[in-house]
Amino acid sequence: MTLKICFLMTDAVSFNVLYRDQLEYIRDHADVDITLICGGDKQQLDILRERKIGKVINLNFQRKPSLFKDAQSLALLTRYMLSNRFDVVVYLTPKALLLGSIASAVTLQKRRIAFSVGRAYENFSGLKKRVFQGLDILSFGLSHEVLFVSESLLSVCLEENILKKSKATVIDNGSFNGIDTDLLQPMAQLEKEALRKKYKVPENTFVICVVGRVCDDKGFKDIEYISEKLRAENVYFMFIGDCEDDVGKVVVVVA
Repeated sequence: MTLKICFLMTDAVSFNVLYRDQLEYIRDHADVDITLICGGDKQQLDILRERKIGKVINLNFQRKPSLFKDAQSLALLTRYMLSNRFDVVVYLTPKALLLGSIASAVTLQKRRIAFSVGRAYENFSGLKKRVFQGLDILSFGLSHEVLFVSESLLSVCLEENILKKSKATVIDNGSFNGIDTDLLQPMAQLEKEALRKKYKVPENTFVICVVGRVCDDKGFKDIEYISEKLRAENVYFMFIGDCEDDVGKVVVVVA
């Protein structure tokens, strides 16, 4: 019997990065019919379709909060799920977590699984943080099971009473897709020296490299304070990834 699985993420790029090779493994080793629902730009959606994992549905999910666009995406998602029944629905990344949990619960999908890989509101405070905590409480409450990427993430959610422990599971010792050892391997000393020279980083400095979106909710503003505190320790911070607010792809080095 073919198992029908639906995965939801906010942006296609997350499927192409976080789910690299994992979805291909599921496709090749199980009798499954996979549907992928997300938003994203044409380039990332084309890459996702070229992987030939399953059906790709673009519902134009937006990463930034927008009452009108989010309501529109929720309506489209609910309508799609009303006419498509799945054995399992898995949703992760903040926006897809909220929309996916609501739509799959309203349409009474058989098994609903939330996967928490991080919290966009970690650096928020006051009313704003409580609102976002409430959204997680709603999403987790509508789910049959909640998976966590780490023990520390589960721990903070339990401390803040975001969900019941009976619903929560940490994958293995804490991971999402493991480490691609074909792509990520230790570098030779000459390669390290060449990179330092390319980015004008002195040889005697300690380098901390952060890979991911460069934006406030990833703690970028905190680096000014932290780097000042560590100035005497001769530490460099290097950020590699997309800058928010249409700045574009850059590499940022902070002394």
